[in-house]
Amino acid sequence: MIALGSDHAGFEYKEHLKNFLLNLERPYQDFGTSSAASVDYPDFAHVVSKAVASGKNQFGILICGTGIGMSIVANKHKESVPLFANLLSQQNFRANIMTPTSFVSVHA
Repeated sequence: MIALGSDHAGFEYKEHLKNFLLNLERPYQDFGTSSAASVDYPDFAHVVSKAVASGKNQFGILICGTGIGMSIVANKHKESVPLFANLLSQQNFRANIMTPTSFVSVHA
């Protein structure tokens, strides 16, 4: 199951992603946020990262404005390896959390 989390900047992107996953019949768990109201991104990054690190969820997707903040927080959890941080550090590719930017159009 995929763990999803976003801050307010990533909320709309996350909602589109949920529809995409439903169409693919891929199960997910939404850890929030539940609206576009301003929130602190670390609150959601920690919850998703803990779920992935514990094995409760196999993968995670964390969405914020740039993807950087979520990646930094996720990288603090021992068993969660954000894709963004993994690529920057040039470690062996073993990422289990994706941190895309929400500053792209989700309207096609």
